[in-house]
Amino acid sequence: MKIKQKMELMDNEKILSTYTKNLTLTTHRIRYEVNRGGKRTILGFMLEELDSCGIRYSNNPFLLLLAGISFLIGFFISILTNSLGVIAITLIIVGVFVIGYFLSRHVDLMLESGRSTIKVSLEGDSIGSALKFVHLMETAKNDRYLSLKNR
Repeated sequence: MKIKQKMELMDNEKILSTYTKNLTLTTHRIRYEVNRGGKRTILGFMLEELDSCGIRYSNNPFLLLLAGISFLIGFFISILTNSLGVIAITLIIVGVFVIGYFLSRHVDLMLESGRSTIKVSLEGDSIGSALKFVHLMETAKNDRYLSLKNR
């Protein structure tokens, strides 16, 4: 049985934006809800507890290095043996490493607060929309800070 509960808002709290249907930014807090593999995770923290937010790019350039080394080794072996089969095998190995490199590339939206980290994969989403969301979070945090300071 799947239960989808709507997030209850606090007094004077308004939803500013949602991102990838799992991440909600309000005037007071950030809430992340996701269902994966039969497990439901709900994580949230107040804007004043937000330590950092940003976009993290990661990849594995070592795979490109392996592709280059494989190409050079295969090239020299093919010269020594004068064999087209070695060239074909070399190109397949190089292709596997290059494809592995492109598959290893990830872009994630990272939100950190103390011990808690919200990591949202940006697969299929534009980096521009993620940057706008980060800017909106920074603005909301600043507004929240100023409203608490002026009380």
